[in-house]
Amino acid sequence: MVEVELASDSKPWSDPASWPSGNVPVEGDEVEIISGDWIEFDIEDSPILKSLTINGRLTFKNDTEEAVDRTLHAWWVFVRAGDLLIGSEEAPYNGTATIKLYGDPIAAPIAFSMLTEGGNKGLFVVGEVKMYGQQRDQMSRLRATVEKGDKTATVYGGLDWKAGDQVSLLPTAIQEDHLEVATIESYDSSTGVITFTEELKFYHWGKSSSTGTTHSGLDMRGEVLLLTRNVRVVGNDTDTWGAQIVVSDSIELDGSQRTGHLTLDSVECYNCSQRSTRKSGIRIENAKLGH
Repeated sequence: MVEVELASDSKPWSDPASWPSGNVPVEGDEVEIISGDWIEFDIEDSPILKSLTINGRLTFKNDTEEAVDRTLHAWWVFVRAGDLLIGSEEAPYNGTATIKLYGDPIAAPIAFSMLTEGGNKGLFVVGEVKMYGQQRDQMSRLRATVEKGDKTATVYGGLDWKAGDQVSLLPTAIQEDHLEVATIESYDSSTGVITFTEELKFYHWGKSSSTGTTHSGLDMRGEVLLLTRNVRVVGNDTDTWGAQIVVSDSIELDGSQRTGHLTLDSVECYNCSQRSTRKSGIRIENAKLGH
């Protein structure tokens, strides 16, 4: 494939004239953004594409005046000779941007290079991907112990946490599997009290102040981590078969060499990694070509 210089201006995904076929992609299409083209994803929801190959550029329209939620649906996305950009370091994405990936254990795999078998249900990268979400308060600690069956917990005040966010409460005892994920129903910024939508399943230890002064600098209070982000890579729930992000270098049949680059800043991966395999939610394989 001959690669040409990237266009200086984007074309809207929603415009039939933006596509060589003269038609906006529909469900089941195998879509390619051709070399030199710059397509801006300006719709709120795409149909479920059979595949999306990016040889030019795909960006998500970032409405800075009004937060708009946009979701790209595909069985897999292959960033081959181009780039996929969501937000930027200077202007993180303002709404919610989601790439939702589909597939199941028996779906056809993709071998996107002579070096790496990518599998299925994935975002496969031998080009460049950069995603920037909004910065959030990432962690707090329990300021009081919570018991099994409690629906509230006290953390520090002044956080940007809100209803609908998901947090993870980490284990504080010898049972390493007592990690749990809970959804916030409400958060009082002045008191730090979180109310959850459901009762907690496990005990988590907390205290009003750090134990660092009595434990050689170690704060033993339970950690509470924010999981929710506004830029997301999501696998649909099919028999607990998650999605994956695979970054690799590539040597193609004509000898062309490509190097994969991935930048994720405040990005959430949800329902990612594939059970009973070595395919984790994010993996880097065969990064051997000059880096």
